[in-house]
Amino acid sequence: MEPELIEQLADTFKDKSTRMASAMHKIKKVEDLKSHNVVKVTINTNNEALYFSRSIIPHHRDEWDSLINHHELIPETLSFYRHLGIYGYTKEFLLTYFNMEQSYLERLEKLEQLRVLENGYKIKMVKTSYDSIGIDTQKDYEKALELLK
Repeated sequence: MEPELIEQLADTFKDKSTRMASAMHKIKKVEDLKSHNVVKVTINTNNEALYFSRSIIPHHRDEWDSLINHHELIPETLSFYRHLGIYGYTKEFLLTYFNMEQSYLERLEKLEQLRVLENGYKIKMVKTSYDSIGIDTQKDYEKALELLK
């Protein structure tokens, strides 16, 4: 993770109503949009997470087939975001989160941040141009090794 991203995340806590924060960046490749290993997030106008999914969210109803089957890059007019696996918490909220039961959506999607949303809390999302390397599969690991060379 870039130090600047960590600083951006920490800055969200200047707003005393922020209890938890995370990061996201715009998805550019349709291949990444289609991947179940790329966690997507959709947000409200306050940059708070509405939902996280391994599926494509939001669903682009118009021209869906064209987007998914005939493009390599996502048109600039469309916004899909990849969740980056970095979190910030207040100490008090981390203790609250620790005591929450695993939630229904969390078990379905295998995404722990859904526990927070299902319990009625907000997650402030930081938009960044920084694109981290997610290593979720053997193929991702091999790709990361190539980049390190």
